[in-house]
Amino acid sequence: MKPVIDRVLNKVIRVPFSGCWLYTGAINHFGYGIVGLGRRGESIDRTHRVSYRHFKGDIPKGMFVCHTCDVPSCCNPDHLFLGTNKDNVHDMMRKGRNSVPPRNPHVVGSVHPLAKLDEQKVQELKALYNQGWTQKQLAEKYGVVRQTISKVLLGLRFKHV
Repeated sequence: MKPVIDRVLNKVIRVPFSGCWLYTGAINHFGYGIVGLGRRGESIDRTHRVSYRHFKGDIPKGMFVCHTCDVPSCCNPDHLFLGTNKDNVHDMMRKGRNSVPPRNPHVVGSVHPLAKLDEQKVQELKALYNQGWTQKQLAEKYGVVRQTISKVLLGLRFKHV
């Protein structure tokens, strides 16, 4: 079996204008390249971590391998640096990558594709709450978590009801 770094580098495209080494093999749902570390069924790791270890050295416990380029599939060791979770979050915020997409005001309440409640149930649960039901009891009755009930009662969800 080829060494893991060779299997990673065999699936890299080098982008001249950015300097990124884009991994073209398997990626996870966050866009990070992933590769098996041994035989089939053994552990896997992200390709940027494999690259960092090969070119720069060990990754101390609790440290993250962060990207200066912010390209998850990049495994160019010159674009990688070690940092704590806090460092990674600060880097994200400094670069403005923590913004959420704009809220669509038309996709609220039961129109939202993930909604488990509808406007009628929200009116019912508010009435039951006013009659003395607990948030936990309401959550069990309507098949949602207690935090959902809390957000409805605080007006953070289903504001229009």
